[in-house]
Amino acid sequence: MYNFEEYLQTINEVDHREIVTSLFVWMERIFPQLDRSIKWNQAMFTHHNTFIIAFNPTKKHLAISPEKQGIERFSSELRNLDYEFGSMVFKIKWNQKISYDFLKRIIEFNIEDKINTTTFWR
Repeated sequence: MYNFEEYLQTINEVDHREIVTSLFVWMERIFPQLDRSIKWNQAMFTHHNTFIIAFNPTKKHLAISPEKQGIERFSSELRNLDYEFGSMVFKIKWNQKISYDFLKRIIEFNIEDKINTTTFWR
């Protein structure tokens, strides 16, 4: 696949690209221990070769995948933030504010919850 910089250039809307770029800069600053890659056309962050979170910018929203357990654990917060969500993904519309505090908690949950995981997925 290609690197993150090339991946960012595939986001056609400049303002969407700026949002995702800022998010990735934040991820690197807050979670430098995470490895990043592009898989299945998504930006993925892993820890000790296990999946932590993925981001997929679409035309209408930024889809974020923290796995089923992350959605279940934080479903009430997702409702309070007015983020649409399903069993494996939540969506932040481009006109909604990203709650970095919420993202930090869900990522920290996955890192801690998967500390002894030896597979990519749970």
